[in-house]
Amino acid sequence: MAQTNLVVDLINNDPLYVSSNIRYARIDNTSTPIYTNIPNVSGTMYIIQNIPNGQYIIGVTPNFSDGRSCPEITKTTVDCSGIIAFNAVLDIYNPNQIDVTYTADNSLGNIQWNVGYPNGGFANGIIANGDYLTIPIPSNVYGNYTVTLQAVCDIATGWIGQPTNAIVILKATPTGSVLVQAEPNFSTNVVSGITGIAGFTFSGTMSAGGSQSGTHTAFTSQTIAVSITGAATSGNGVDIIINGGSPIGRITLSGGAGTYTYTGLTVLATDSIVLDFNNNL
Repeated sequence: MAQTNLVVDLINNDPLYVSSNIRYARIDNTSTPIYTNIPNVSGTMYIIQNIPNGQYIIGVTPNFSDGRSCPEITKTTVDCSGIIAFNAVLDIYNPNQIDVTYTADNSLGNIQWNVGYPNGGFANGIIANGDYLTIPIPSNVYGNYTVTLQAVCDIATGWIGQPTNAIVILKATPTGSVLVQAEPNFSTNVVSGITGIAGFTFSGTMSAGGSQSGTHTAFTSQTIAVSITGAATSGNGVDIIINGGSPIGRITLSGGAGTYTYTGLTVLATDSIVLDFNNNL
């Protein structure tokens, strides 16, 4: 364990000065310092020897032969610092990674990174000053992440500086596209309602040649319900297309006015969904 010495000056020119009471406590790793007391120290200097490397507060109270009461004089040793600037962004190619750039004083050996999760989770780690820094984050936790850095002056004694100001990074809940469209040959029916696509709301009605678009969130084993008005028309239906290509299913609407369903649809949050109303005859 790295150790240090603290030199305490006790110079006092008052002819009635007798000694000093010294107390000291480490303050960089706690909000409730625990003091060590050294009473009645004489001389002009005292060395506090072989204590763990860190930041300390030292208090000196002089004692006089006439018994007068004097206030304590305090001094705080240098803090652990050296982070000059930093920035953090969500990686443009990997949404589960935060990329951090920073500038730090060359005398600083290590840097601690900290990341707070939107759900209350937390992670941190220590790197060598100058190392490239990427922080992995959970794939399925969305919202605001907070990132801070701290100077590390002595790993062995846990001497770590105060956190930098936090950078807040939004990992947005991913949404995929939704397109509902009625081909010109879907001419005898009107779409009056679509439910079951999480995050998407169908509004009003849609006739042949019409379309509506929006976004959706991920869902599993969902039932899609389609309502139409109008007469029974052989061949009318709606194709369900995920991420382009051939339809994965079709809802037959040839019975005319009513509500028809497709069960068991599962999509990822980034999938594209197309409901194509048409007549396949």
